[in-house]
Amino acid sequence: MKTKVTSLLFSAFLLSSITVFAQPEVIRIACVGNSITQGTSDANAYPQKMGTLLGSHYQSKNFGVGGRTLLKKGDYPYWNEQSFWDAQDFNPHIVIIKLGTNDSKPQNWQYGSEFFSDYMELVNVFRKNGRNPQIFVCRPVPVFQDNFGITASIVDNEIIPLIDSVRATAKTDLIDFYALMSGHGDMFADGIHPSIAGYALMAEFAKNAVLNSNSGIIRYLNSRSSTYEKGQIQKIFWETTPGSNVTINGISVADADSLELAPDENGIYTLITNGIVKDTVQLHLTYLPSGTIKSFQAKPTFLDLGKGDTTVLTWSSANGSTVTLDGNPVAQTGTLTVVPASTTTYKLETTGDISESREVTVNVLPSDQINRALKTPTKASKTRRGSSPDYAVDGDPETSWLSAAGSGIWMYVDLGKTHTINRVVINWGDAFAKTYSLQSLSESGAQKSIFSTTTGDGGTDDLTVNGVGRYFRILNVAGSLPDSGYWIKEYELYGYKGTGVGVESEKLTPVGFSLEPNYPNPFNPETKIRYSLPVSGEVKISVLNLLGQLVWISESENKPAGSHDLTFSGENLPSGIYVYQVSVNSQKSHQSLSGKMVLVK
Repeated sequence: MKTKVTSLLFSAFLLSSITVFAQPEVIRIACVGNSITQGTSDANAYPQKMGTLLGSHYQSKNFGVGGRTLLKKGDYPYWNEQSFWDAQDFNPHIVIIKLGTNDSKPQNWQYGSEFFSDYMELVNVFRKNGRNPQIFVCRPVPVFQDNFGITASIVDNEIIPLIDSVRATAKTDLIDFYALMSGHGDMFADGIHPSIAGYALMAEFAKNAVLNSNSGIIRYLNSRSSTYEKGQIQKIFWETTPGSNVTINGISVADADSLELAPDENGIYTLITNGIVKDTVQLHLTYLPSGTIKSFQAKPTFLDLGKGDTTVLTWSSANGSTVTLDGNPVAQTGTLTVVPASTTTYKLETTGDISESREVTVNVLPSDQINRALKTPTKASKTRRGSSPDYAVDGDPETSWLSAAGSGIWMYVDLGKTHTINRVVINWGDAFAKTYSLQSLSESGAQKSIFSTTTGDGGTDDLTVNGVGRYFRILNVAGSLPDSGYWIKEYELYGYKGTGVGVESEKLTPVGFSLEPNYPNPFNPETKIRYSLPVSGEVKISVLNLLGQLVWISESENKPAGSHDLTFSGENLPSGIYVYQVSVNSQKSHQSLSGKMVLVK
């Protein structure tokens, strides 16, 4: 099959069959920054105000975190925040970075020689994996009064010139909040943070920067689907900044538009802009000729011998396909329930413009040979980014669940219905649990410990247990490498469907230290802070404002394992966003968790 790059057919469609459609994609704007971006409330922050001004075609999201630095070696690096990862996952078309003010503090600026390289790396993070959003770097607002350790001379004479160097080297755009707010010291009560009027001025300025972006910038080129079939109409969408002089496969088109196509081969569509900025993006579309098998699977793939269990075969093929299942004609797309008495292989065959065949095997085995955890739903308390607890039950020892560091880290599988499990196999990676326990949980949450050890040595643990439940959980308490979390290559459960006898239910206890969102939120003047402890420990709760200043702290108090709550009153505090932190000291560890709450009076 050849690839079509451009053709008279495409030209004809482009010239005579263009239909204007409402653009399906909202332009996402990620606003990265410190407390000046975060704002004192959602209503006051400049990203939200800017989004309102831009209208429904734009979504402006606030990823600001108070007190954070751009410097990786700063006291509170933005790099360590969940908001940093969330901003990347937002997959923005536009990124606005406003960091640097907190870097001027003496304890941070001692690493000022790394500011330029850290900033360049931050820009490149948003450009990795083939993404190319428009990036604005911002000159910080002026420091009208040295406060909180922030130093005007460092911002003016050292940080702003370095930001300008980043702009030139990384070829980003600039939002000059410094020039905008100079002369507006009356809008900065503490010399650092803008007033509500100041945030409104910033929002208007940022909105204009977005709407008046240079011509030639490509916001996106995409399609409803990356594949299409015989007789299907394919629709592609694109958007560029105004005045971009756009061509697709050499044909002039509007700056923002949509196009319907009915190609019958693979297609490559190349969008080129020739404005102040010159850019190129390609869209690859795959044609599925008749006879293509899109999917063929059996669920489940393991059945109990002698139980008369059923499995469902599901298949799908491209338009125009003639399909047979084990030689019998079937629909182009369909399902079939089968009851194999022994291990059976099923064969799907298709014909059309091409011919294909695919097989699936359903294994019928004695109950004690079936891994009940294989490819079942999973959940974990903490997972390292880039990993998944699903990797521990995928049957592939080359993939692994990597947890975050800490104690009380758990992972469980959901077997869908009650099972009796008498054997558990855990294949550990390099970081394993020395102290851990296994637990069965019923559908109602009743829990029973079915195994525990304090002498785990890694490798493969093949354990005999007696557990009845729908959920089977491993609770990791202490690891071989405390800073590395836990590494499970495969987690296997063997047993049979249904219940056993003599199983006692126990009260469900927390599997790890956790903090729930406060309720109500926003609040006035009281809210409840609720947390759970897997073991007893000394608990202390503190509340800070966005400047990191302590405004309230509880007395240290010993709390037993279980769930607890505290009623916090903000009666003597002004309206705003506050951070609450729950810290617990136990014999095993010191841990803390934090959340945000909004006081509105």
